[in-house]
Amino acid sequence: MWQELIDILGTISGYYKKLLGLSQQKRTALVMVDLKMLEALLKQEEELIARIHEMEDKRKQVFIALAKEVPGVRFDTKMTEIYAYIPAEHRVSLKKLHAELNTVISRVNEADNNNNVLVSGALSAVNYHLNQLGQSAVEPAYGGNGQEVISHQKKFDFHA
Repeated sequence: MWQELIDILGTISGYYKKLLGLSQQKRTALVMVDLKMLEALLKQEEELIARIHEMEDKRKQVFIALAKEVPGVRFDTKMTEIYAYIPAEHRVSLKKLHAELNTVISRVNEADNNNNVLVSGALSAVNYHLNQLGQSAVEPAYGGNGQEVISHQKKFDFHA
């Protein structure tokens, strides 16, 4: 049972490492405004996330089985609390995997946050240029029903 948990966490860690690589490639695609590359990366990312969810379900099943076999372990027990119940031959590798997984998940979250900043900046630039082309501007206040107030500026007077 413990070896199965180690195998599952190793697989999840590998998937997150691939996700981190994709996040770094996504950053490049966003900076270069390469939409085809970005679309392909998003598809790969979606597949990886689905695999991570599958492995998470397996991990939960292992925890449920451990909760039935090992007194003191519940299906929702945190990994740091599990260390007290792990046999010595598995303890070191499980601790190492857990630390590695925490590190890679933090790095993935940081990369995603950085990419979100790039996406927000790109959207702001697109909105600015669209407003310039359409001769409109979004006011800094909201209207009575919570909608943005958009003003249009006429450049030509067709009735002259």
